[in-house]
Amino acid sequence: MTWDHLKEMAVNGMSIQSHTVNHRPLGGMEEKEILFQLSESKNTIEERLGTKVNHLSLPHGSKNVRIWPLAKRVGYKSICTSDVGFQTWESNGPWLKRISIGDRISEKKFKLIIQRKNRAILGMRITKSLKNILRGTIGVNTYRKLYQWIYGIR
Repeated sequence: MTWDHLKEMAVNGMSIQSHTVNHRPLGGMEEKEILFQLSESKNTIEERLGTKVNHLSLPHGSKNVRIWPLAKRVGYKSICTSDVGFQTWESNGPWLKRISIGDRISEKKFKLIIQRKNRAILGMRITKSLKNILRGTIGVNTYRKLYQWIYGIR
């Protein structure tokens, strides 16, 4: 995707937001590097597209309590996580949960998700919990290398 593609999308109503500079997990970075990733991505998108960037999506779901204060300082209003669940304004603050809807979701399951039935996302929550346990056990960087190896990502 090129900047021209992104500009066309933005002009036609698509919101283009930040996902950092180079998609590395923020959780294992020092504060200075996190600030660079957040501000450089935000500033570049704003300059290239002439739009405001208010939201961040965490690369690899690498969530860390240090990230929100830094993101807020740079000017973000929310952070989209890979935490599975239904969003509630009262409990999540700036951390936005989400539910991945892919081509393997059946119509029945999709209807349950729309109805906010927790049983519809139980499997997703279990998978996310197991990934978090593995990530915590072997470390974010080792987890990422394993992920790249499994999925053939270079």
